[in-house]
Amino acid sequence: PGPTPGLVIVHSVAPGMVMSRPLAEGLAESGVAVLVVELPGFGSRERPGDGGSGVAAVLNGTQAAADARRAGDVLAALSGCDRGDISIMGVSLGTFGAATAASLDPFFRRCVLILGGGPAERVFFEGERDAAFLRRRVMNTGIEPAAVRERLRQSDPWHRVDGLRASGVELWLMDAAGDRVFPGGGEALAERLAIPPERRWTFGGNHYTSILVWPKVLAWVREIVAPDWQR
Repeated sequence: PGPTPGLVIVHSVAPGMVMSRPLAEGLAESGVAVLVVELPGFGSRERPGDGGSGVAAVLNGTQAAADARRAGDVLAALSGCDRGDISIMGVSLGTFGAATAASLDPFFRRCVLILGGGPAERVFFEGERDAAFLRRRVMNTGIEPAAVRERLRQSDPWHRVDGLRASGVELWLMDAAGDRVFPGGGEALAERLAIPPERRWTFGGNHYTSILVWPKVLAWVREIVAPDWQR
């Protein structure tokens, strides 16, 4: 019926993109042009000496953001994709790269953060489960805590409020009230980024039980990134 909306997805730390891929496939079936960006150290980008799954992604957040921004250019170049209607979405770990990419310039129309929170330093040093798993792997590389903090800061939307405001991107956030991977859920991040209540959905469970409402998450994202698309 016309040019399709586009969406860049930056995935989570979950192996095989088990959280991001169903969203990508569901949105593609709805007529959205979707491109999933592999984070540094994942999939085809895994390299010997990376330190294990997730380490390269944590330590190279600026690269992940740059890759996500370039992915938007790829979508814009596709025949049939509406260059003026391209959004970006991050899931869990991917929320940092997605929001940072959105802060770089006014290219993306919307930025959807799924299971996000912050600041990144608190998530890394205080978060449980997946965050603790990544923390152990990263620190086992021998890197100093101060160096980790500096790298996290460079790709943390918490410190890019001015850039996000200047870009004019429309921010949306889905978080979990009982999240212990992202301590405190998205409450502090929503306040920091001035995300209005009507653009925020707080799920009553935790980081992992959110998978039970993934079909609703898909429907929620679809209405955000393709509200006028004739399905």
